[in-house]
Amino acid sequence: LFSSTEKDPYRYILAITFTNKAVQEMKRRIIDNLTEFANESIIDNPSVMFRMLSSELGITSEALNRKAKILLKKILHNYSAFEISTIDKFTQRLIRNFAFDLKLPVNFEVELDTDILLEEAVDNLISRAGSDNALSDILIDFAIEKANDDRSWNITYDFYDVAKLLTNENHFNHVLKFADKSTDNFLELKKTLFEKIGEIKKEIVFLADSTLELISNHGLEFYDFTGSYLPNYFKKLTAQNFDVSFTPKWQEDLINSRLYPNSKTSEAVAQRIKDIQPELAKSFGLSKRMIIQLKFLTNFYKNITPLSVLNSINKELQLYLSLFFSYFLQIQYIKFRSMLSCL
Repeated sequence: LFSSTEKDPYRYILAITFTNKAVQEMKRRIIDNLTEFANESIIDNPSVMFRMLSSELGITSEALNRKAKILLKKILHNYSAFEISTIDKFTQRLIRNFAFDLKLPVNFEVELDTDILLEEAVDNLISRAGSDNALSDILIDFAIEKANDDRSWNITYDFYDVAKLLTNENHFNHVLKFADKSTDNFLELKKTLFEKIGEIKKEIVFLADSTLELISNHGLEFYDFTGSYLPNYFKKLTAQNFDVSFTPKWQEDLINSRLYPNSKTSEAVAQRIKDIQPELAKSFGLSKRMIIQLKFLTNFYKNITPLSVLNSINKELQLYLSLFFSYFLQIQYIKFRSMLSCL
């Protein structure tokens, strides 16, 4: 804008981006900088960009300030000519300008029915079940997991629901991070997670058994502890009941707090509890960390199959779109060739 010799340079500039959000951000940043440059205080206190432009263009700060005022005023008065656009909008305008040549109605409308595209992608994916072993395993796992959650084993509806995430740009960018991953990669990850979850469960049970054995070896009973909370906690873990809470008050500061009911405890019992209290506190802390890790990995594991399905649908969708647009471009090329031959 600053280096152009045109009267209204912004009319000769086209900036293209992907999303409407990015368009608004680009426009806002340009306007914000021009507003800053147009303020006379910038001459005495120049920003980094202002200094860089002044040096690169070889003009004084005063000249840059004056031109910023002119540019800002013209852009704001002719904002529709300030052309920062999405690829879709630019392409639509281009096609509209050649509507007659392309034998399209001048007042044509662009309509994107995402449901049709997603249904086509999902149907294509399901149709490959049986011929693709890895994909078949994923679909079977998905159906079984649905049944285990007391939901219908029919996966079609859920696939459509999952696929809708692809139409949201906030989710789509995250899905792209898995674009290079195959179904086998997801199955391998799921297998690794399953093994890791099994290992952690065994470690927690072993730790709980060892702790209860420590309590028993010191001649202590469950009722020797306040509310029997601590031994009952480890008893739950030995039964592989990992649905425990870490909010109860008795769990606060186990290393220093009293673990026995003062009025009902003999000095000998109290002393035996005090002797093993550091080990009990250490075991509890370790078990807590392992249970938190277990819950994280379990949630991760449960979402591997839906994520794999989403990735597969996305690949199917991209394949469908590439074939569709390839066909569309071939048709338009034939039309152009026909038009040129007539000319």
